[in-house]
Amino acid sequence: LDILPGIVIVLNSLNLWFSLDYSEYEYVWLGLELAFMTFYIFEIALKMKVFGFKEFWTGKDRRWNWFDATCLSLMMLELFFTIFAGQLELGGIVLMKVLRLARLLRLVRTLRFKVFKELKLMLQGVYSGLRTLLWAIILLLVTVYLLGITMRTILGDVEEFSSVPSAMFTFFRCFTDGCSAYDGTPLSENLRRDYPGFDGVIIFGNIFVIMLVTVGIFNLIMAVFIDNVTASQLDRKKNEISETAHQYEWLFKKHILKFLDVDYDEDQMPSHSIQDRDTRIKVMNAEMDELMGSDHAVSRDEFDEWLRNPNFVQGLKEASIDISDQTHLFDTLDADAGGFLNANELVTGLLLLRGPVTKTDVIAISLKVRYLTEMVESFERFAGVPKPAHYGHDHGKMKAEIEERHALEQLQ
Repeated sequence: LDILPGIVIVLNSLNLWFSLDYSEYEYVWLGLELAFMTFYIFEIALKMKVFGFKEFWTGKDRRWNWFDATCLSLMMLELFFTIFAGQLELGGIVLMKVLRLARLLRLVRTLRFKVFKELKLMLQGVYSGLRTLLWAIILLLVTVYLLGITMRTILGDVEEFSSVPSAMFTFFRCFTDGCSAYDGTPLSENLRRDYPGFDGVIIFGNIFVIMLVTVGIFNLIMAVFIDNVTASQLDRKKNEISETAHQYEWLFKKHILKFLDVDYDEDQMPSHSIQDRDTRIKVMNAEMDELMGSDHAVSRDEFDEWLRNPNFVQGLKEASIDISDQTHLFDTLDADAGGFLNANELVTGLLLLRGPVTKTDVIAISLKVRYLTEMVESFERFAGVPKPAHYGHDHGKMKAEIEERHALEQLQ
């Protein structure tokens, strides 16, 4: 239900292009449109059968399903107008053309497919940076306005600066398309030739303005835009990891049960409706609970064998787990350094490895180290372990530095 619809949507969009440029084959394109419409109807009917009527309209993907149903309705209406185009008046023909353009809305759905993941990330980045882009436009507009007012006041007799809008657009062209006069000659050279007594002012003024806008403001806008998009993408990634935690927990448990040869046949479990999937998850969780309560553990050799399984590795990649250093992955998951991994260490450890390192991870480690340090100090005091002569001075200084950093973190 994912790969084939994406291909059909792209082909349907291409069919719109061919039907406009090669209208002499209108019956061919009309037949293809009917075939596409039949496919979309079959797709919606199949989803209703697989997921259930209620889940289709009210489930977690309901908005996408509503979108598909709306696009299908518009497509059917557009085909109706196309078939009876000869009987339509001007208003009906215009409506038909608008509905034909609305067909392109279905391309939005392709963003759901994994093959378009990078395109989706770029569009999300542009969307998250729209606010920054809007303020960048305002900053550039204010700059061009101030320069336009200045040049209109000083050089109002020059054609390119004869009005404020003309002066503003002239500066905008200088910053983006080349600083030329209306006749195509270099504007700065024309000004230097027409006002020979102000060569220095024109030269250094031109250099200062061009460097200020192109090197200063443009790069500042780019830096702020990239920083905003990067921060938004990181927040979006964190939210995605949080929202898909249960999904990948189920995936990890499924792989663990499979590798440990637990008597659990997923293919024989019902999987059509939401209720059946809930039943399947409950059965699997019961098996995992029993496994966690047993003494069964995974050795390093067994775990290395898992990492050679392409399905398991693909699952780790989809979960945003860095597997570039597979040699130390077992040591990372082996929290008690016992040389074996139990089911709880595997599931919990893999879920914690998802995504990039965050400030919360760093602070959590710092607090745990501080707690362990206090425990060791308490044990030393209880055991009466003597401290070195320089311990009091260095320890007090280190403790003061830790408290100062902790206070700064709380302020931030």
